[in-house]
Amino acid sequence: MNPLIYLVHFPKLSRGRFNKLKGGFLNLEDWQKWELTDLKRVGWEEQIIVDYLNWREQNSIDKIITALEKNGLSALALTDPGYPPLLWQIPDAPLALFYRGTLPDWERPAVAVVGTRHSTPYGELAARELTKALATQGVVIVSGLALGIDGVAHQATLDVKGTTIAVLGTCCATEMVSPPTHKYLAEKIIAEGGAVLSEYSPDAFISKANFPMRNRIIAGLTLGTLVVEAPIQSGALITARLALDYNREVFAVPHLYNSEQGAGGNEMIKLGAHLTASANDILETLNIASAEAEVTQTALPLLTDKEKIIYNLLETESKNIDTIIQTAGLPSHEVNGLLTMLELKSVIRKMDGANYGRI
Repeated sequence: MNPLIYLVHFPKLSRGRFNKLKGGFLNLEDWQKWELTDLKRVGWEEQIIVDYLNWREQNSIDKIITALEKNGLSALALTDPGYPPLLWQIPDAPLALFYRGTLPDWERPAVAVVGTRHSTPYGELAARELTKALATQGVVIVSGLALGIDGVAHQATLDVKGTTIAVLGTCCATEMVSPPTHKYLAEKIIAEGGAVLSEYSPDAFISKANFPMRNRIIAGLTLGTLVVEAPIQSGALITARLALDYNREVFAVPHLYNSEQGAGGNEMIKLGAHLTASANDILETLNIASAEAEVTQTALPLLTDKEKIIYNLLETESKNIDTIIQTAGLPSHEVNGLLTMLELKSVIRKMDGANYGRI
């Protein structure tokens, strides 16, 4: 275990105190040997030193490892080579990340999709369509697993077999996922090859302040942040402002002039965010329009030969059921059955009227 993973479990190890350890040339590998004089020399406060020495006495490295294993957590320290490079660049990068699932190749482009918990149908439609278009271009979608726009973005990514990361304001152990109603979504993200991550260990104190704090991770992991729908007072705007602070791009979906839920995004556009009407606005700005799509035909569920006929008919656009029957050359009752199976396999969906299109 990287010694920093052990040390971050000490509740009072702030980024400032970590910097003092590094600035004082204390070798993290020697954490078991540090005494009051060593820590006082690098500038730690005397009471903090006493608290640390008492904490160390009660918490062995084996105890920490056992707690992580019990909760199914892996960990990455700021000093590990696998730490996300974009996140490493921000001035307040977390000292450690705890996660479940599979972390992506950090060479892949990533975009944050954020918005209000109290989303409107318009906001949800925009989130769904923009996220799917980005995910099918191999873009990793990062969001916060919250109700509303966050949940829509995660689910839309999964619908097209894309990769998504959920960043939590709580520990990401199964029983600590928040909101509880999205525990199933967290497990689905993991099962589909994504990850749920947090800077908080299983024994970390959790407060409401942790949720705005996690927004810096969402902004820091990504090349840009898309604000889909957000009122003026919104955590999504905190993420967007942090993205600007980190010299990352900010995008916003425009809303009606009198939209309370979209007022924050409109304000960001006035302040210079990229007005976003399609995924191409994001891909071109970030120079990832030619990103190789990771979602390919091979990622589809196993289809029968007749299911493939119907699926391939919908390759370029949605079609009316009468057109599908006529083009497929199959009996109407059989086409109806095939469409139902393809819906159950989550590769097509019924649209307005009797039209069907790919997901």
